[in-house]
Amino acid sequence: MRIVKKMKNKEIKLVLTGKPLSTNHIYKMSCLGGVPRYYMTKEGKQRKIDYQWQINQQYKGQPIKEEVEMDVRIFFGDKRKNDYDNFGKILNDSLIGQVLVDDSQIKKATIILDYDKQNPKIELTIKKYETT
Repeated sequence: MRIVKKMKNKEIKLVLTGKPLSTNHIYKMSCLGGVPRYYMTKEGKQRKIDYQWQINQQYKGQPIKEEVEMDVRIFFGDKRKNDYDNFGKILNDSLIGQVLVDDSQIKKATIILDYDKQNPKIELTIKKYETT
């Protein structure tokens, strides 16, 4: 079990490589007896494991418990139209237990959608949330 510690006045910077997957590619629904059931796809499970491994390689600290703000820059491999709100769930879920205790700690998020054909990725900066 990891010990939770307070975040000092520092930033945590992470780069997660690989094609960003939308929620529509990660979660699917099936009906069993007329009752809808949501599940994570095989591709979604693998991407979450991959992101967690990458986070573990870059962040060696303990999960923080304070409120945070995040700057997220998503680089897509093509210029197709993408909705920013379809890409946060797997990212947030991957941070739990490694960088954050719970994704409810995220009080502010700035998201920029960008393009990099050769190197699709997600760049993430996490810092202590300061109210103004």
